[in-house]
Amino acid sequence: MNKDVGYEDENPDHDSLMMMSDFTGPPRPQLDEAWHRLLSRTMIRFSAEELKLAGNSTSVRHKDWGYVGTLGVAHYLHCLISS
Repeated sequence: MNKDVGYEDENPDHDSLMMMSDFTGPPRPQLDEAWHRLLSRTMIRFSAEELKLAGNSTSVRHKDWGYVGTLGVAHYLHCLISS
């Protein structure tokens, strides 16, 4: 171990860990805004041909153009933090 790097063993309780982030905790405007800022940049526009190639049958058709999708990683991140 590097002598300039220390190690401190802490065991915070679950509630304090959950409140350490804008992305966790009870429903509130700040929580919604944090997730909106993060996920709004993960939305992707797909054509019908692209969805067919990907084997996707669950994306939503946008009223003006193509289909709306998102990267799976954003969904999994949200579920991991929400659980």
